[in-house]
Amino acid sequence: MILHRIHLFLHWLQKYCTTLSQSKSSNLVTDKILRFLLITNFSYLTAEWKPISGVVCAKGNRKKPAVFTPLLQGTATKLKLVYKSGFIRCDNNDKHNSHWGCYGHNTLKHDGLNMVITDSQNSILLPTKFDYKDGKWYKMPGYNSRSPNLVLPSDVGMYICKGCPLKVWYGEDLVDFTTEDNNGKVCFQVYAFMLPEPDKPSCVVPKGKIHLTGYFTSVII
Repeated sequence: MILHRIHLFLHWLQKYCTTLSQSKSSNLVTDKILRFLLITNFSYLTAEWKPISGVVCAKGNRKKPAVFTPLLQGTATKLKLVYKSGFIRCDNNDKHNSHWGCYGHNTLKHDGLNMVITDSQNSILLPTKFDYKDGKWYKMPGYNSRSPNLVLPSDVGMYICKGCPLKVWYGEDLVDFTTEDNNGKVCFQVYAFMLPEPDKPSCVVPKGKIHLTGYFTSVII
């Protein structure tokens, strides 16, 4: 019932966009409506987790990230690593074996995380913030370095391009930070929380700051 109402609303929105795009000016009410849509983002209600890789593995040193080519394309709001096998750690002592970090190591404790997602040119995509920038360490509420999965949200969403390689690094290996005692290889599968991409027209608000593209809204600067 909820999805049916959403689809009816989007159908109306398409017609509204067409009419609006033919007008010569926009008004304050129009801007407020579209800004409301920008905030609420109805497409999130019908988004779902989809696998974008098979099982891939990353090592803690020697420039050995997991490299994969996404199985599909579209816009995602977050990525998820689902643990499959192996371990990784930042120390020779195997008591620090982890899925995503270096379990119980000094200041990192149990919740220090070190998995970093980049594009093919090693530009960092996720996470967007780091607690310890030198080695690319961070914390994520609700997760620790032995969690069965790790979800990395995107602040603005990211476009997954089918055929465009992505990499998942152990952060210290990415930036060559104290890698001499890093050990292990961890294997996982990557999922993306994909927003739906139905057929739809797009419209631009004349003299406005909002650009609408079907389910999506984005700010035009």
